[in-house]
Amino acid sequence: MRYLKNFTFLAIVLVVIFIQVSCTQPHEKLGRIMLYVTFPEQARSIPTGTDYIEVAVKEQSSDSWTTKSLEGSPGETATISFDVPAGIYDIHVMAKDKGKYCSYCDEVLALGKTEGVHVVGSESTVATVTLFPLQWTLGASPAEVYEGEKVTLMATLVIPKGFEDDLKGSAIWLWGPLQDSLTDDVSFTLTIVSSYEATTLIRYTSETFVAPQVDEDTTYTWQLYQAINSRKWIRYEMRSPQGQITVKNGGGSLVIIIN
Repeated sequence: MRYLKNFTFLAIVLVVIFIQVSCTQPHEKLGRIMLYVTFPEQARSIPTGTDYIEVAVKEQSSDSWTTKSLEGSPGETATISFDVPAGIYDIHVMAKDKGKYCSYCDEVLALGKTEGVHVVGSESTVATVTLFPLQWTLGASPAEVYEGEKVTLMATLVIPKGFEDDLKGSAIWLWGPLQDSLTDDVSFTLTIVSSYEATTLIRYTSETFVAPQVDEDTTYTWQLYQAINSRKWIRYEMRSPQGQITVKNGGGSLVIIIN
């Protein structure tokens, strides 16, 4: 299994000292985690199409994430910062095409993380976050069906290792024109197939359903809809890229020849 090509941008951890004046609490030194992001004009460090980024920061001894977001246009540089106590931090990043399919239908393009970042008063630290573009493969069994036949949809997804828990345990549904043509909702199950040094392979499998009735051969697009970890991410609904399936009309024709 080949690993995905690395895409990187720098998360600059800049430590700044702040003195909080209080009659009841001692002075506390805070560090500032700052990230400088240039939104892509063409394929380079951040995947093309990225217009929205979320950055989640957590002190390693804590279970609580602090998350901020930033948006930008191609070529624009934006800054996001976190004022945090000195400590050791994990940084997770999500790059998205915001609202690609509807106002709340984001497509996650890449994920990345760096862990064990030391934030120390009066010092500056540079951390590198490596973004791995998500790799989807969508299909159907069979790829072409006749109306009324049973069909199962499948998808595989390769993500950077360590983000599995963000995807597990949530409802996963069929979404798009194919679902609109069906009477009942179609759900998917998620299986962790294998885990490698840097990536994890996930398989989605739909419940079996009956292909819709059509008046003529019709190609439908479809997507997966999934809610991801809402305790970490702000916009936690995500869609897969579009897959396709062709449903063939099962009617025949009768030709009568009279001599």
